Amino acid sequence: MLVLIVEDEPVARMLHVSMLARMQDVTAVGVDSVAAAQAFLDASAPDVIILDVQLPDGTALDVLMALAARRAAVHLVIVTGHVDELPGALPLSRRMPVLRKPASMRELQQLVEHFRQAGAPCAPFAPLEYVQLACMSQQSVVIECVAADGRPLGSIALAKGALESAH
Repeated sequence: MLVLIVEDEPVARMLHVSMLARMQDVTAVGVDSVAAAQAFLDASAPDVIILDVQLPDGTALDVLMALAARRAAVHLVIVTGHVDELPGALPLSRRMPVLRKPASMRELQQLVEHFRQAGAPCAPFAPLEYVQLACMSQQSVVIECVAADGRPLGSIALAKGALESAH
């Protein structure tokens, strides 16, 4: 199982990599930015990504969009130091667990083991994952929702992480 850790804090990144690499049949690689994550995704297909929300050159939403562009099926774990600042009404995807930074090593290992047993995740990502990351990173985005056949279903607009409109 290949695990990518996208974390700009060097100590946290090294701790996660070294702890996960101790697990049997797990290879853990750490990168520090959206650009480095995109370069890694061009060369490899991780099974799990442990992802910080705020990165020096973008956000977790940018990584999610890079995954979607590659049609990558991957398990995501969001790690943030801003859990207490999340809006109380923010719907959280069960497909994308959110952990408080610093993440518990035991909890990360349990999630990776759970994902190993669960097998490949379904793709593509749902609008909920995009909304969740846009809210967490306080991004202004318009999420276009389309059916599998390409037919438009509607859109969700967020301004600085707050719902502006949904059609």
